[in-house]
Amino acid sequence: MAELSAHRASGDEAVMVKVRGAAGGLNSLGKSLAILLIVLLSWMAYSLASWFVSPTRDRPGASIVAVDFFGDGRLAADSLQPEGVVWVNLSGDWTVKNSTLEATNQVSGMNFAVGSLERQASIRATVEGDSYCGVVANVVDEKNYVALLRAKPFLLWNVVQVLDGEPKTLGTVEDPATPKVSVELRVHGANAWASVGRVTKVFSLQANNVGTAAGFGQAGVSPPCRFDDAVLLQTK
Repeated sequence: MAELSAHRASGDEAVMVKVRGAAGGLNSLGKSLAILLIVLLSWMAYSLASWFVSPTRDRPGASIVAVDFFGDGRLAADSLQPEGVVWVNLSGDWTVKNSTLEATNQVSGMNFAVGSLERQASIRATVEGDSYCGVVANVVDEKNYVALLRAKPFLLWNVVQVLDGEPKTLGTVEDPATPKVSVELRVHGANAWASVGRVTKVFSLQANNVGTAAGFGQAGVSPPCRFDDAVLLQTK
């Protein structure tokens, strides 16, 4: 009887161990699922918050109207390609050199080369150089425009609105500290989206003057910057 009882006791203990092991397994699985659910919900909340405050959330789409790669052979003779840009020198002289556009015979103020569109104009391009230079959009004339200009020594790009010749800095965008930078200045209504590399910020304009030209600007007289890959855009 003693042996039987002992055998039963040991058997009961074995059963208890198995039951405890199964319960422990279920608890671990439940905890893992709970942690996974918390992580997933946190990620969804973060993504939603990031989307809600993102400067690109309300940025309108844009259609390409005209392009100019300044003779580097990328503009194919294809009827489906956008038109080439017809550049107008608002101030200073401009010339194509080594497949880039440069300001020559500069004036003491801002030098401008712009292309005209039918509606409010925006631009995407690449900029290289140490001078205070960049892209201009929503250009009415040389005294009314929005500009994204590189202040390279400070590792910043200034977003500037000029109304009746009076400049006002709306804010800044960080500079990636590379020699050549891809930028975009998109204007729609009373807002401007400035993109430098992968960083985009949105700014409110002080007035809703509609400018139908966009292009390049450089503060003179200074060593020439080099402008390339010009894409003129109209927001939808």
